[in-house]
Amino acid sequence: MKPEKPPKTSTSRVEVHEKNLLARGGRRLSGIKLQPDAAEALAGLEAKGESATAAINRLLVQESECVKAGQSGDK
Repeated sequence: MKPEKPPKTSTSRVEVHEKNLLARGGRRLSGIKLQPDAAEALAGLEAKGESATAAINRLLVQESECVKAGQSGDK
């Protein structure tokens, strides 16, 4: 029988997650500042249950796909 491993701490779980994210080509951004209209839009998405991280990831990918298709939502 294998000896029991102690449970991972939240810090070690985050470290493993971030290491895996970076290994897959992801990035960690901190200190992002949003303009008031962007902050309001993000708050609206969060009010509907979407996390800020999920919303930003989804919208960046969505916009990138639109740009590739020549349909950028740029003003």
